[in-house]
Amino acid sequence: MSSIKKLAGETVIYGIGGILPRVVNFLLVASYLTFHLEDEKYGIHAILYSYSTLALVLFTLRMETTFFRFGSDKGVDRNYIFNASLSLVLISSVILAGLMLIFNESLAAVLSRPEDYRFVIYFAIILFLDAIAAIPFGRLRLDNRPIKFTTIKVLNSVITACLIVFCFNILPNIDAWSGYYNESYVLDYVFVANIIGSAFIVLALTKELSIFRPVFDRDLIKKMMRYAWPLIIVGIAGSINQFSDRFIISYLSPGNGEEQNLKAAGLFTGAIKIAVIMNLFVTAFNYAVEPFFFKNRDATSREKIYGSIALTFTICATGIFMFVMFYLDILKFMISSDFHEALYVVPVALLANLFLGLYYNFSIWYKISNKTIYGAIIASLGSVIFLLASFYFIQKYDLIGANIASLICFVFMCALAYLLGQKHYPIHYPIGKMMLYLVVGVGIYFLVDVLNLSSMYKILIGTLALLAYLGVAYRLDVRKFI
Repeated sequence: MSSIKKLAGETVIYGIGGILPRVVNFLLVASYLTFHLEDEKYGIHAILYSYSTLALVLFTLRMETTFFRFGSDKGVDRNYIFNASLSLVLISSVILAGLMLIFNESLAAVLSRPEDYRFVIYFAIILFLDAIAAIPFGRLRLDNRPIKFTTIKVLNSVITACLIVFCFNILPNIDAWSGYYNESYVLDYVFVANIIGSAFIVLALTKELSIFRPVFDRDLIKKMMRYAWPLIIVGIAGSINQFSDRFIISYLSPGNGEEQNLKAAGLFTGAIKIAVIMNLFVTAFNYAVEPFFFKNRDATSREKIYGSIALTFTICATGIFMFVMFYLDILKFMISSDFHEALYVVPVALLANLFLGLYYNFSIWYKISNKTIYGAIIASLGSVIFLLASFYFIQKYDLIGANIASLICFVFMCALAYLLGQKHYPIHYPIGKMMLYLVVGVGIYFLVDVLNLSSMYKILIGTLALLAYLGVAYRLDVRKFI
């Protein structure tokens, strides 16, 4: 099956491009900050970055995916599509960044606290720079230039991390410069470092941006916006489903007042950084398969290929779940011990991310068939379910309630995307076999966990169980695809 072999190669290339910068960011920034920010400040940091994910959807108008769709058509002028996409992004970014700068105090009062108005200014700059870079990054993916894509992403993370370390560990200890360090502005240092990192990205993409010429083709823009507007809803709903839990916890956690709730949000965010390992894999998978799906949407064997991809994803994601849980007693030292009390949320967070990845598999049909309106419907219903479940479970079960809500949401979205896809764009997925691998893998972990073994024996038995699981999966299925 040459197409699967080709995907395997692209998965490695684009997976590295998507996952390595996030690994660098996780190891050098996210984990590092748990050791240097108080729970309350870490909670504010988490909430603001969660909102930035949602805001970036509005800044970019989902033109990166739209460019990918229209730019992959045969015989089109890719430069023309690029310029039209970037023109729309520039217009939306200038307007939205301007509004953030004008109403910074009012926005700060809603997002965190009125005295944090300067953080809104920082994020207006960051979002503007990141939005400009979105289309050139899409161009690199579409043109199969993963090396530059990966290099820029990694260097951005390294530069940002180095600046943060400099501000926290070097600046205060140099007598000549220590006067520039103020303990009250630790979050400012983090955000300014992010601004510099985002500015580096724009400079590194100068060659791609140099071809830009404004394009306002009414007919083309209508077609692009007709395709993109449901994806904007998908992006907003997706941001709510994945990141609003920090915000909801800061309001609904059964703590005593605003400070305790912000601390709870910080504990939650710090703990689920361990579960980000699954999210990194899901992101890498999405980077790899999205261009593959678009390029093979007309292939006669696409149904068999897409089903095999979904099965392989399930096997790998379940293996990652087992790895993280069996090695949690080691992985937990990647974050400060102050956050260890919330590690009980990790298994549910991992499963939620796993089902998010399955949703990416089952939902590709509406993108390649130009039926993005169904994506908006699925995501909107998912958000309603997530918010209702969050309000109930967070007040009842505190931090883990947020993960339960996410899991319910993504399971629902998976089921609905699958059912609608079978009606409008039938693809045969080996659902029975996928669920069997998932149930067996997760079941093995819980069987070992029930034994209440010491860390050493849990890791030893867990390692053997994981190797046996992967070995059987390879022999029965995976080797057929590669």
